Amino acid sequence: AGPGRTPVVTSHFPPDGARVAADRVRITFALSGPLDAHTLQDDGITVLGEASGLLPGHTSYDGDRWWLVWEGDSDLPRDETFHITLAEDAVEDLAGNELAAPVSFSFETAQ
Repeated sequence: AGPGRTPVVTSHFPPDGARVAADRVRITFALSGPLDAHTLQDDGITVLGEASGLLPGHTSYDGDRWWLVWEGDSDLPRDETFHITLAEDAVEDLAGNELAAPVSFSFETAQ
């Protein structure tokens, strides 16, 4: 982190292409440094089901771990493929830098 350096997503959960059996999934993005929690946009993480469409939920920030976490308002539909996107302007680090590009991945829920 720092002036001129953009924050980086170092990992995410679930992994790309995973098949998840849990009803409630906390979609998590781990970041390379601390964020300014005041810049967090609740709609900065989108969860789009191929059959169910855009799912409602909320985004929070765990400043101790540098994690962005999306939690759905209800259980995820079963036997569905989801496309997750973290928008590049969803957050800023402490120096005011945004992500260099959006980060996207997909996963499935078990039947």
